[in-house]
Amino acid sequence: MPTLLFGWLFWHEVASRHPWEFLLRRGEMTAGNYLRKHGRAAGLRPDLVFLGVDDATMKLDGLWPEEIEASRALTLISQSKGYAYWSREIQAMILDRLANAGARLVIFDMVFPNPTTGDEALRAALDRHRSRVVIGASFVHTEVVGTDGTQTGFHDDTWEGPASTLIDAPANDPRVGYVNYIGDIDGAIRTHLFRTTQSAYNDRLPRAGEPTYESEVTHALRQLGWSDFIPAGTDPRLFRYSDLGHGVNYPARPLWEIFSDPLWKQNYGDGAFFKDKIVIIGAASAILHDVQATPFGDIPGPTLQLQALAAAMNRDYLTLTSIYVDLAQIAGAGLLAWLVGLVVRAPLGRLAVFAGGSAAFVFVLQWLYNRHGLMPLAFTPLLVFNTGGIGGLIGEYAVERIEKARVRDVLDRLVSKDIVRELLGDRERYSQIVRGQRRCVTVLFSDVRGFTTLSEKAEDPAAFIAQLNEYLGEMVDIVFKHRGTLDKFIGDAVMAVWGSMHTEGDVADACQAVAAALEMRQRLAALNARWSAEGKLNMAIGIGVNFGEVIVGGLGSENSKMEITVMGDAVNTASRLEGLTKDYGLDLLIGESVAAKVSETFRLRTVDRVQVKGKTRPTEVMTVLAPLAEAVPEQREEALADYEDAILLYRRKDFAGAARGFEGCLQTDPEDRLAALYLTRCRELVEQAPAESWDGVRLMTTK
Repeated sequence: MPTLLFGWLFWHEVASRHPWEFLLRRGEMTAGNYLRKHGRAAGLRPDLVFLGVDDATMKLDGLWPEEIEASRALTLISQSKGYAYWSREIQAMILDRLANAGARLVIFDMVFPNPTTGDEALRAALDRHRSRVVIGASFVHTEVVGTDGTQTGFHDDTWEGPASTLIDAPANDPRVGYVNYIGDIDGAIRTHLFRTTQSAYNDRLPRAGEPTYESEVTHALRQLGWSDFIPAGTDPRLFRYSDLGHGVNYPARPLWEIFSDPLWKQNYGDGAFFKDKIVIIGAASAILHDVQATPFGDIPGPTLQLQALAAAMNRDYLTLTSIYVDLAQIAGAGLLAWLVGLVVRAPLGRLAVFAGGSAAFVFVLQWLYNRHGLMPLAFTPLLVFNTGGIGGLIGEYAVERIEKARVRDVLDRLVSKDIVRELLGDRERYSQIVRGQRRCVTVLFSDVRGFTTLSEKAEDPAAFIAQLNEYLGEMVDIVFKHRGTLDKFIGDAVMAVWGSMHTEGDVADACQAVAAALEMRQRLAALNARWSAEGKLNMAIGIGVNFGEVIVGGLGSENSKMEITVMGDAVNTASRLEGLTKDYGLDLLIGESVAAKVSETFRLRTVDRVQVKGKTRPTEVMTVLAPLAEAVPEQREEALADYEDAILLYRRKDFAGAARGFEGCLQTDPEDRLAALYLTRCRELVEQAPAESWDGVRLMTTK
């Protein structure tokens, strides 16, 4: 945000030659146009009249020949080859006609630079009505000539007044003022330049002793005796237009009508209409190319002069704010955008605040324009405010994306992609997990049996590592498939957890963990079959699954590496169960806490009652045969029931009866390792009776 803010400050107020400055100025002009079009407009002054040299005046094709012949002025117009060839006697007759009718001031929005016919008549008229007339001068584009008289290749705008046949010293004559306006970078005219020098007009430093020229509007005000209405200095002044957007302007009245006696009487009351009026004479036809651009569109040059004159007479100027106010606006907009970003965190809420704030700002701008004629910066503060807001959202989004990518990189190695999406969608839950929580989870340990021996037998270490990675990859895929979390690899061992980051309920988590264990068993069988065909070593695994309360949290360094793991007795017990699989010749053991949750989903088999090292209470250990949904042969079903009955007899110290039950199981399945193990125990206990305190619990003396 600070970088963005000061970037705008630099571009707008300092780097005036920077390409972006053009964009910002255009934006301010567009915003100003909006205020003009929707704000208070200047009213029309009834004492200002525009007599236009329109198409009808130049052609006179609507008049009868006898009507033309009845007027000396109309006759001269009809005899000329066009407006450019009019005898200046016509302008003399215009001035006499209007002045004699009582016009307060006659303004010719025309330049008379070269001697031509009729100059004597016009000069005489100008002298007769010296205090009631203003004529035009102009800054014209000319090539600069060096001191040696050669052309330099440069061009300049130089002041050019009326011909000397009309006025002897036009530069100092109160009747002569320049008609030029300077447009903004979009070409539209918004200001009037009341006075200037040739150097200033050409955007150069002033030269010592050079004359100051004044505009036609300035001289009009002097002739009217309103010198106090002329602004001081040489800076251009913004002025307020009438409602040009709705056609409220000074309409052009056909000039020829004042020389038609019937119309002079009918339309102008024999000249009474012009009494005390300020009348401007100028081009009203498009073919004369005196068209000026405004924020509302193009208008004839003379009406632009009237707009500027009316603004001066009404002192209806517009004021731009100082650079300090501009800087304060921009800085305030950036600060406000930053504060909104701090207070309003919801993206939609923030967008609503920015939209509402922008609307309120525009409302204030319109009020200042209407009531006080103030035009503060509009586009740039709005741009900073909204760009800062949107930029803040984008920045936060980018930071969040980076953080999510970092978290995803960690989580992708721990959990399945769908769980990653869930966690990233609820960052608060993820943060709570990292900080530490107590949760009930199902823990699975899977370890490769005889890994040291396998590694020693491996002839090609690279091939063995590749085979081990293939095995681990398959096991992790199974964990993710069943929506578990990979907690860590411990050498060749896999530790997975259900319920630490994502839970579907204790029962569902436990069922998913057991299902994963069964699929690990099946997938390893398929791998071993392929490895055997490829001449590779086979692997065997032991799996322990337990359920219980643990602490879940992030361990490690926040600045380098942190892993989310689980800690607690349930974890240790799962590891002990995995270790016990070797003792019972099984590949899967589950604790009683897991058995209680999966017994309605999977077919379980009692293994033993075990008291692990460091525990005072024994735990029931079971193995999982298959899902209950899988059909089992009737003979096998009966054997499993006989086994459970024999276990009950064994724990009741009926070792002989238990032995007969286990023998029956072995007749059904000679490979039944558990039945064989218990049969051996029963025979030993029959031969040597146990102590009275015997309870059938196996004590583990190692971890």
